[in-house]
Amino acid sequence: MKKIGKVQIIKEVDCYTDTSSWLGEYTDKFEEGVIVRKAKEFYEKLPEDYDFPEKGVYYRCFKPVAGDEKVGTKEYYEYGMQDYERAEGLEKGDWCFMGIHARAEVLTSDDGGNWLRNRLSSRGLWGIESDSDKEYFKEVEKEELAILKKVLITFGFTIREIEKAYKSIEEVEK
Repeated sequence: MKKIGKVQIIKEVDCYTDTSSWLGEYTDKFEEGVIVRKAKEFYEKLPEDYDFPEKGVYYRCFKPVAGDEKVGTKEYYEYGMQDYERAEGLEKGDWCFMGIHARAEVLTSDDGGNWLRNRLSSRGLWGIESDSDKEYFKEVEKEELAILKKVLITFGFTIREIEKAYKSIEEVEK
């Protein structure tokens, strides 16, 4: 005998998203195209007598992707500064990356009446920016529940059993 216990939508912090390919990366190398963090300005735009910070605990510069524009163009400086501000917001904790997945507790019984508890889960979508539109989060939740539904069907649950379990979905934030 088997039954579906609680169904959850789980939202959790995604600590493993790589931002270097679309925002840029922190560096200690002073060169054309990097933003000097102390000055919040591009290296090549600083005066020659600028007092550059000494190497310390934190990176001194940020090298933006800047939409893959050419260093020195108006677009590079515009997009580069946007990338820098977004990366600094991530660094300060103004926003983070999230993952969303759906999970169902599945209870199975052996012949002796003992219940075994298992979990089935959707793959999840990771790397979602925490300050994304609420409608986007709802859309992702809906998609993850649809994937979980397919998983539950594969394990032999009926549409009726799944719909009954989906009437009380618990939201969990980690």
